[in-house]
Amino acid sequence: MKATSSTKVLICIEWFDPAYRAGGPIRSIANLVSSFTTNIQYFVFCGDADLNNEPLAVEKNSWIDYNLHTKVFYASKRQLKNKFDEICRTIQPDIIYINGLYSIPFNVIPLLFGKSYKKVVAPRGMLQGGALQQKQWKKKFFFTFWKLLKLQNKVEFHATNVIEKEAIQHFFNRDVQITIAENYPRLFEFHSPENKQKGTLSLLSIALVSPMKNHLLVLQALLKCSYTIHYTIVGPIKDDQYWQLCTSLIEKMPNNIQVDYRGDVSPNCVEDILKNADVFILPSESENYAHAIIEAMSAGCPVITSHHTPWNNLSNQCAGINVELNDHEILNAINSFAVMDSNAFKHWSEQTHEFILNNILLSKIDEQYKKLFQFNN
Repeated sequence: MKATSSTKVLICIEWFDPAYRAGGPIRSIANLVSSFTTNIQYFVFCGDADLNNEPLAVEKNSWIDYNLHTKVFYASKRQLKNKFDEICRTIQPDIIYINGLYSIPFNVIPLLFGKSYKKVVAPRGMLQGGALQQKQWKKKFFFTFWKLLKLQNKVEFHATNVIEKEAIQHFFNRDVQITIAENYPRLFEFHSPENKQKGTLSLLSIALVSPMKNHLLVLQALLKCSYTIHYTIVGPIKDDQYWQLCTSLIEKMPNNIQVDYRGDVSPNCVEDILKNADVFILPSESENYAHAIIEAMSAGCPVITSHHTPWNNLSNQCAGINVELNDHEILNAINSFAVMDSNAFKHWSEQTHEFILNNILLSKIDEQYKKLFQFNN
């Protein structure tokens, strides 16, 4: 790669801060451009609305400063391809870093028409089993197009862990170029639990409300729970029909179960919400990284989640419980935490915080991104 004082990375992503409803990918990029800043200049090309098409309160169609190392272009929908062509000619990026697979203006056009030293594609979990099961025919058509053009041989893939690397290799072939670089996390201060009463539990989910996250399974488990549970659901509704199924169960809850839906909230509010929770629950069909899980554990909330995340064997570390995706195992996990007294739960909370700190090595992540962006040590 040519020697320059700073490497120019053009990041293409459909939604970016202050958008937040699309969840993890936005947080991944926001954390990246705030954390990895050595000899690098980021240019973020994104849309001017959030996931629900609500316009962002930002200056549009011009470069604005996000931080000392990052400029953002919030593009309006009109003439997106022409905007991208113009941006490429102006910036002349060393690397085009494409986040996602399916967006025409922010994934496909940069992939086909962007000019740079190399292109990096971050699937963001979209090639893993649980994600591929959604809208299967549409995705099958899309990847037929990919394979006909042999696009997988013209890019470098960014996987956030070994599981995602294997999913990419399984989907394409083992010869594609892949670099593993973990996401930078957002870590919160430890919040020591106080006055956890035996027989009670405060549960919290922060996620898009969709079948992928399995809120319905949690509610089915709570219908059978005999302990006093307060379950708070936070996140935008992605699937209205799925939410209707959830609300029909909420209306049937016994008196010992209270369920509150708080809607979607700004990421700046997450830390305060976690302070009022005992256990974070998110039994997802698939999680590529799970920022919400990491943030919860850093605050000291043990986690109930599936085996389909990078965070497994949690019970051995007293950091949470991994469950199979059925209401019986979820109920058993909820009951396990509900019966704990204050001292027992405090131990789990402290171990949860220590577990995530011991498994997040920022110096290691720095080295991974040096490799991804081809820095010299």
